[in-house]
Amino acid sequence: MNDSWIEAEQAIVSYAFIEPLTFAKVAASVDPDDFFDKPLGRLCGILRSMQSMIDLRDINAVLIELNRIGQIQAVGGPAIIAKLATKGFLPHNADYYADRLRHFGKINRCRRAAQQLLKDCDDQHADSVDVNQSLADFNRSTTKAFRPKDASIQFSDLGRKLLARMEHPEQQTGTKILTGFDCVDGAAGGFFRGQLVLLSGRSYRGKTMLAMNFATKLAKQNYRALMLNLEMTAEELAERGYSDVGDIDYSRFVHNDFSTTSKMQIKRAIEESNDWPLWVHDNTGESIESIVAKIEYEHLTKKLDVVFVDHLQRIENRSRREQRFHLKECCQAMKNLARRLGVVVVLLTQLKTPANAEDQNDPTEADYSEAKQIVEEADLAMMLHRRSDEQGGKLIFNKVRKGQPTFAYLELDGAKQRFYEVPQVEKWTP
Repeated sequence: MNDSWIEAEQAIVSYAFIEPLTFAKVAASVDPDDFFDKPLGRLCGILRSMQSMIDLRDINAVLIELNRIGQIQAVGGPAIIAKLATKGFLPHNADYYADRLRHFGKINRCRRAAQQLLKDCDDQHADSVDVNQSLADFNRSTTKAFRPKDASIQFSDLGRKLLARMEHPEQQTGTKILTGFDCVDGAAGGFFRGQLVLLSGRSYRGKTMLAMNFATKLAKQNYRALMLNLEMTAEELAERGYSDVGDIDYSRFVHNDFSTTSKMQIKRAIEESNDWPLWVHDNTGESIESIVAKIEYEHLTKKLDVVFVDHLQRIENRSRREQRFHLKECCQAMKNLARRLGVVVVLLTQLKTPANAEDQNDPTEADYSEAKQIVEEADLAMMLHRRSDEQGGKLIFNKVRKGQPTFAYLELDGAKQRFYEVPQVEKWTP
C-alpha cells in the first residue's frame, strides 16, 4: 500500500479533532468506502454523521458517543483516536490530502471492478456467464470512479440507459420499491429511491398505523427500513406492529391480557419477523440536524432503503424561526437527505383540524398545517382521510410525480391495527 494513501486517510480524519470546519469540507468530498484502512473509513463516516450533534474537538464526548452506539472498538479503539488528535496535519494541506484519497479511491474501484470481471471469466460455469452483463458492470463501475460527482451526463447516454431498462426490466429494479399496497403501487408506481414522500392526515386518523403497515410490508420483502418516531415509544410501535403481523387483538396489549392462544400467535409473529431488516428509533426533542445525523449514521451501518419519520410537527424548532419557514426547511432537509443517500424518506405530517368539529369534508392542500408550501418539496404526497364515525376512509394521492392525482379506498381493522385496501381507485378532484 502507498504510504501517501495512509497519510491522506489519517490527515482527513485527524482534521475532525483539530479543525472541524476543514473536516466538514473535505469529508463531504470523499467516500469512506475508498479508505484502505476500513476501521478508519468507518470512523470517518461516523464522525461525518456526528458533526452536527457534538463538538468533535471534545475527544471525551466523541468517545462517549462511540461507546454509546457500540462502535468504539470497530473504529480501532480510544488509542487510535488519541493518536489522530495529536498528528498535527496542517489544515492548508486539506485539499491536497482529499485529492490524493480520491485518486487512490479511483484506483481501488478500478482494481475491484477488474477483479470481479476476472472472477466472472474464471468461473467454473463460464459457459453460463452473461459476458455482456459482466462488461456492462465493469464499465459502470469504472465510469462512476472517474466521473466527478457534479459532472453532467450526455442526453444520449441517458437515452441508452432508458433503453437498457426497457429491454432488461428484471435488471433495473434498483430504484423502484413496491410498497405491498396495490393502490400505492398502481397510482404512483411504488416508492422510488431519492424521493420524499409525505403521508399526512388529521389527528387520530391512523397515520402512524398506516406507516407501520408500510414498514412491515416492506420488511417482509427484505427492504431495509427504519422507523424514527418522535412521539411514541419503540414498545408501543412494536405492539401495533405485532397486532397486525400476529393477527392479535390490540386490546390484549393494552390490558396485558393474553390467552394461551394469543401467546402462541405472538411467538409465531416474532419468529416470522426474526430476520426482517426493520429497526425502530424512538426519541423526543430532536432537531432536524440531529435527525439527519442519526439517519446518516444508520444508513452508514445498515444500508437503508426506506426511512419513516413520525412526524414533522414534532421536530424541534431550535432556530426559533417562524413555524412555517421551519417546517419548509425541515422538508427541504429531508428531500436533500433522500437524494444524497439514495433512500426513500416517508415524512408523516399533521393536517389542520377543522375549526368546525362537524366538518368531515376531504382535506385539501390548504390543510397542510401552517405551511402548505411543504408539499412543494414532495415527490409523492398522500393524505389519509377517515371520518370519525366510519371505519373506512380514503388515501388521497394529491401529488404524484410519476402519475396522476387519484384516491383509493381503505378499510380499517382497528382491533388488528391494520389498514387494508378496497380494490377501487378513482380520479381525485381537489
